[in-house]
Amino acid sequence: MLYVAIKACTQHAQLSLNTAQKIAEAPSTNPTTASNLSDCQDSYSDALDNLQAANDALGIRDFGAVNSMLSAVVTDASDCQDLFPGKSSPMLHYEVKLRQMASNCLAIASLAT
Repeated sequence: MLYVAIKACTQHAQLSLNTAQKIAEAPSTNPTTASNLSDCQDSYSDALDNLQAANDALGIRDFGAVNSMLSAVVTDASDCQDLFPGKSSPMLHYEVKLRQMASNCLAIASLAT
């Protein structure tokens, strides 16, 4: 079940990355927002790397690493909003969902240990 949850989380992280890129590249996006969204893309890319590492660790039943990598995904999902102090990130909906999905993965992982 954890493999399926990680796969779904990975798909959402990829969607978030693609969406941030599209918004950043849109002609109507102001330069500051575009720059911040570029940093968001880095966070989503980190989340994808951490999800892959969690999946790999799950394969060898290293639940300490699984928990560590999934916790990092929760942090990665929150990083984008931090770039928009005093206002909502255009990625807020994606961030919240990614954070919730990663938290669900952590909850499932805790049942396996």
